[in-house]
Amino acid sequence: MNCEPKMKISSVENVIRAFRARYGRDALVPYADSDDDAYGTSFMINDVPATFSVLTQDGTLPEGQYDIQIESYPPGDYLFTNIVSLEELLRLADLMAGPQEQWPTQQD
Repeated sequence: MNCEPKMKISSVENVIRAFRARYGRDALVPYADSDDDAYGTSFMINDVPATFSVLTQDGTLPEGQYDIQIESYPPGDYLFTNIVSLEELLRLADLMAGPQEQWPTQQD
């Protein structure tokens, strides 16, 4: 039985790299993430009161598309869910890093 942790697929690794490039290498904090889940990741950004779940639907989404859920922290409310590109995900994260009045809503 192989107990080695799985590597994240390349599109998930691209998300992690892009967030580290934008917010700093140590700015991401894993949140309910598992090394055994190759098809997604969950994390927080330091000083941003939200969690980000980024999924590829087991690799079935087209490359560069992500099923995301942004949830308040502490947990309680889903703030935004949708399938978006990496560029849109980064834009949403920038909004979450700003004043709460600018946070995304499902209508954005």
